[in-house]
Amino acid sequence: MSQQLHANETGRKGFTLIELVLVVAVLAIVATVAVGKFNDIKRNAARKAGLASVVNIQRAINTAIASSDSVKNMFDYVESLLDVSPSGSWTGSEGTYDWTKNDVGAIPGVYCGIKEVGVVYNASGVTTGTTTTLEEARKNNTGINSSLLGNCGVYYLKEAEVQALNDAGITRVLLHNYSNKQAYGPNGLIQQTGFASENNLQFRNGGPGMRPDMSAFYPSILTNGSPVVVLNPKNATDIYRAFGISYNLTKELSDSLTGDPEEYFTKGVCPRLVLFGLGRTTDLTGKLFETPPRYDGLDKTEYRNYILVFSMLNGTGNTGSKVTFAGVLTPEGNTAKGQTYSVDWAN
Repeated sequence: MSQQLHANETGRKGFTLIELVLVVAVLAIVATVAVGKFNDIKRNAARKAGLASVVNIQRAINTAIASSDSVKNMFDYVESLLDVSPSGSWTGSEGTYDWTKNDVGAIPGVYCGIKEVGVVYNASGVTTGTTTTLEEARKNNTGINSSLLGNCGVYYLKEAEVQALNDAGITRVLLHNYSNKQAYGPNGLIQQTGFASENNLQFRNGGPGMRPDMSAFYPSILTNGSPVVVLNPKNATDIYRAFGISYNLTKELSDSLTGDPEEYFTKGVCPRLVLFGLGRTTDLTGKLFETPPRYDGLDKTEYRNYILVFSMLNGTGNTGSKVTFAGVLTPEGNTAKGQTYSVDWAN
């Protein structure tokens, strides 16, 4: 009898196959839930950090402006959020708009990642002999987040507006490299080197267009007809209001609009909002921040620098072309107020 009991006891050591399968299944479920929760925590933490950064950047810039005797060149080498042009310069008809330049097919255009591919070169300008497809290249860099990109257009500056931007501290800007080629070296996109040296401009960053954090490289000077990125006023009501900027869309004015975004400017509904990227090599970054502010709430293939917004007076109901710093947006196009809502909703 005792031997039988002993046999039964030894027979129950360990798990049956069914029990092991059940344990593994339960662990898999727990792991899936845990990973999901961890990702949620990371996203929420990124939103909160993004909110804090928007507020701190805005405060630091306003303090710098208020405490400076002059803002001349304060914002030099901000990132234009525009692609480099193959010829090294890009101008259009002064005072006109183009709302179709925010597409991968627009070369040059609003910065939306890799737009052109070819043989890859290294930092020394030596070919690696490899090529890639546009589809594959865009997996490394898709540029400005789609939620902001869709609201961006191009405006070509008039002479008085160039001067107003200069007076606000912006004279030199960095254009983006839209190619997978290295941004410097004898076989890179070097067409601008002559233009840069003639105008005493500094090359900064450097690298292939497949690096979103390195793609802004080619320096340019704002001049008559220079393009700048502007927000579509039809879709940016919340941004205007969050920054306390005039947005007087009365019923009478609304009835008179035909649908063109620029009518909002010419008929005095609101001033233009001009956008630039706060890149790591912007003069202001080196003066105010120990490390370049970057938003980690987006995938690494997207542009993650914060966006500086400037208000430009124009059109009926405004006087002159005065430009003033208005505030900061996340790379997704959120103001601090909008980011607060995003953080609250995540909780």
